[in-house]
Amino acid sequence: MKRVSKGPPLPLILIAGTHGGDMPWWRAHSTFGRAVPSHLAKLVNGKDPYRWTTDLDGVFGKNARWEISARALSWYIQAKLCGPDGHPPPVNIIAHSHGGNVALIAAARYNVRIATLITACTPPRRDLNNDYAEAKINIDKWIHLYSDGSDYWQWLGALGQRIAGYFRTMPYADRNIFISGGHSCGVLNPEVWTEKDLWAFLSPMVLPTKPIRRKRDDRRTVDRDCQVDRARGR
Repeated sequence: MKRVSKGPPLPLILIAGTHGGDMPWWRAHSTFGRAVPSHLAKLVNGKDPYRWTTDLDGVFGKNARWEISARALSWYIQAKLCGPDGHPPPVNIIAHSHGGNVALIAAARYNVRIATLITACTPPRRDLNNDYAEAKINIDKWIHLYSDGSDYWQWLGALGQRIAGYFRTMPYADRNIFISGGHSCGVLNPEVWTEKDLWAFLSPMVLPTKPIRRKRDDRRTVDRDCQVDRARGR
């Protein structure tokens, strides 16, 4: 039996949404980046953050750019965070819009291990349902933030796959949380994150400590029980 204790914060990667390269929220020096509690998360290489094309993709079920970007994310994590054992630790990810689908594809197809994934107004895609299910294997905790009817971008992002009706919640997420303010204004506002205590969802590092030692009497009892079982032919 092992006890666990909280250690240093896990790495955090911020991922922009479609055409989000011009929105600096995902950079370490941004208002959002500076608001990340240092005791809960450590931004990965703030001077060289993860970037993807942020091009619109997947409108008609073709997700080539998302898949390439997901593979690049797995390479980025391996290059920046690879440990002595040759494997990077699990990471925390906050991803906006279709950046969330990039992160989910990375977890599903490239075995990126995610401690906590927070998707902000990521459009649910029917053609990615299998990826969502596979991604859950590599995600410890998935929180999805969705907005109100003014979030036209999420509606448009899902329209190609949701002809009969669009959805804002993620069926495979552990929790779906409503945040007012549209596609960006609310879900990317650090004051809202503080007010609703969303930072607390970020997973800290959990380190194993020394195994709990049995008392001498306990070991004798176990040994005696084993001898009795052997004598009875068990």
